Amino acid sequence: MAPDFCADFPTHLLDRIQVVLKTGTGEPEKSRAHLSTVTSCITNLIVFSDHDEKIGRYHFIDILEDLPPTYAFNNPDFAAYHAQKLAHSQGGSVGYSQEGWRLDRFKFLPMVEKTYEMRPHANWYVFIEADTYYFWDTLFRILDQLDPSRMHYIGSPVLGSNGRYFAYGGAGFVLSTGVMKRLIRDSSIDSRVSVQYQDWAKKDCCGDAVLGYAILDKTGVKLEGLYPTFAGDELGTLKVDRERWCIPLLALHRMSPEQMTALWEWERTRPYNEVFVVLSAGDVSTANAVSNLFFTRPYSHIPILISAMSRPGHSGTTTPTLLNQKTPLPILLLQRAALSALRTQIACNFPILPESAGLGSRYRWESLFQTIKVPYLVGISKNCQN
Repeated sequence: MAPDFCADFPTHLLDRIQVVLKTGTGEPEKSRAHLSTVTSCITNLIVFSDHDEKIGRYHFIDILEDLPPTYAFNNPDFAAYHAQKLAHSQGGSVGYSQEGWRLDRFKFLPMVEKTYEMRPHANWYVFIEADTYYFWDTLFRILDQLDPSRMHYIGSPVLGSNGRYFAYGGAGFVLSTGVMKRLIRDSSIDSRVSVQYQDWAKKDCCGDAVLGYAILDKTGVKLEGLYPTFAGDELGTLKVDRERWCIPLLALHRMSPEQMTALWEWERTRPYNEVFVVLSAGDVSTANAVSNLFFTRPYSHIPILISAMSRPGHSGTTTPTLLNQKTPLPILLLQRAALSALRTQIACNFPILPESAGLGSRYRWESLFQTIKVPYLVGISKNCQN
C-alpha cells in the first residue's frame, strides 16, 4: 500500500488559510504533478486557469472568462485567449506557447477578486504557481506569528517601475484578510481592481507587478519583502551564502514535474525526529563513524543544503556546503535528549526573520530544530547574530 503522505498534514490550519494554485491550459503535466504532490494535502484548494476543465477531483476555473470585453480592445496579447477557446471547442489541444505566457499576466487581478468572493472568511490567502514547490511547515509557522487583521502583503521583493516593489509570482505571495477587505470588499462593481487597473495590465509585462502596484495604489500597503525565505530559487541554482544560513526555505521555482514528485516523496520519508549538526567540513572521521542517513533513498539529483553551526567549545564555524550523494557527510547525530547539552553554547544565537518583513517575534531554537527538513536544514551559528 502506498504511504499516505497527508496523514499527518495539519489540515485544520486550512480553516483559516486559503491556498490558490494558478496554472494554464498549456501546463497539464505541471498541474498534475503539483496536484499529486505539493497541493495534494490542501483540502480547500482553489485552482485558476485560462480554461474551464476538470482534472481528477479538481475543477479548474477559467479566471479570464468574466473579464470585461474591454480587455480585448487594442490588446493583441489577449487574442491568445480566444484562440485557445476556439481550439478547445474544435476538440484540439493547446500546448505551452509564448502567447500563453503573455496571457498569464491577466489572471492576477481577477484571481485575487474571485478568491475573496469564494472564501471571504479566510484569514490568509496564499497564491502559488504550477511550477512552485512549497515547504508548508515554513509557511504555517510564519503566518502563526502574524495578525491577519493587519495589512500584510508578503513575498519575494522585486524592484519594479518608479521605485515600487512587488512580490515575485514564482515564489508565491500572501495577502492577509486585512488587505483583501480593503482591496476587494470595499470596491463596487464598477471599481473592481480587474476593471480599475486593466490599462496597467495591458501595458505591463508582468501580472505580479500589476497586482503589487494596484495594492499600493488602492490600499497604500507596501510589500513586506520576506527574503530569502520567499526567494523562489531554482533547485539547481539554490544559493548558499551568509544571508541564508539561518533562514528556513519556503519556495522553489521552475520545478519540473519529475523534480517536484521526487522532492515531495523525499521530504516526507526523512527521519524528521532526528537532528543533524554539522561539525566540520573536513571531519571525515565523523562521517565514517556514523551512518549517512541522508542518503537511504536514491535521490542523488536533489541537492541538500547544510548550513554552518558553531562547533561546541570551538570558536570557528564550518563552511556552508552543498552536498550530493557522492560527498562524504560529516555529521553528528543527536537525539532530542541531547539538545539540552547544546543550550549553553547556542542559546544566544536565536535566528530571526528579516526586519523588512515587519516581524518582531523570534523563533525559539527548540521550535526551529523541530522544523528541520533537510533541504533547508538550519544551522545556528554565531554568524547569525544581528
